[in-house]
Amino acid sequence: MKALPQGAVVQPIDIESGDGSMEAQLVALYRDQQRLHEQLGTSDTEATLAIIASLSAQLRALYAERDQADGELPVAGASG
Repeated sequence: MKALPQGAVVQPIDIESGDGSMEAQLVALYRDQQRLHEQLGTSDTEATLAIIASLSAQLRALYAERDQADGELPVAGASG
């Protein structure tokens, strides 16, 4: 079994039926995958991680741009 990354938090399986059966776990897993697919367009682990990495890079670039502009971000379409 692969080790979890440092700082990773393992969420307990929330199964509404509370019986903890394998069937209930599978239902919960498929429900979660469906939600990921609806919200992100994918439920593939690698694609989801790529989305997160891309968003993180965009956020770092935005912060860097803000820092270079003395704390003020330029507003798109604004003339100044």
